[in-house]
Amino acid sequence: MKVTATRSPLAEAVSASAEESVTLLLARARLVGLPKNASQALVFGCGSGHTTAALGDQLGFALGIDPSEELVSSAELVHPPRGNCEFAVGDVADLAALSGRFDLILSDLSHRQLVRRRELPLVVSALLSALAPGGIAAIGISARGSLRRRATTPWSTMADGIAAAGGRVTWTSRPEDGTVWVFVRGRLPHLRLLPAAQQFGGIPSNEG
Repeated sequence: MKVTATRSPLAEAVSASAEESVTLLLARARLVGLPKNASQALVFGCGSGHTTAALGDQLGFALGIDPSEELVSSAELVHPPRGNCEFAVGDVADLAALSGRFDLILSDLSHRQLVRRRELPLVVSALLSALAPGGIAAIGISARGSLRRRATTPWSTMADGIAAAGGRVTWTSRPEDGTVWVFVRGRLPHLRLLPAAQQFGGIPSNEG
């Protein structure tokens, strides 16, 4: 007799919540310029992997990275290999090997102690460096303090990281469950300007 594995109502609810959150994330990202052909996503601080799996289902492929071996093992157990998502143990130092690979990056730095506050500029810069040209990063930071106090951390430290990576803030959310989401566009592709004659098909000559 074939036995079919079933998930608990709690697991189903968590997965449904992740799907809903990812749908909202993608809608926001597309509004601020996520490329139409976007297909590669990175989740830094993936935890148990539900959001990574949902991104893989909706976008094409998602890589979840987390410094906790226990959480990554749990994610791999809950979400067996299926081609559209993978999980790996790693920290900010490992992001350097992923430079320019992802159309969309998601990282909630507001609740878990993924990074120390003084490391925030480095982390933000590393995340943006992993974006493909024109990609979008959605980074969550603590809503402590108000938008009027951007001269204080974490606002100022995040701004330093964005500037270092050549990013540009495209949208900032209102506080949502203690988190403010900052959407940042990565560097745009470098354009090579052609000489005027090549751009316009040649310049007529006055020589007879």
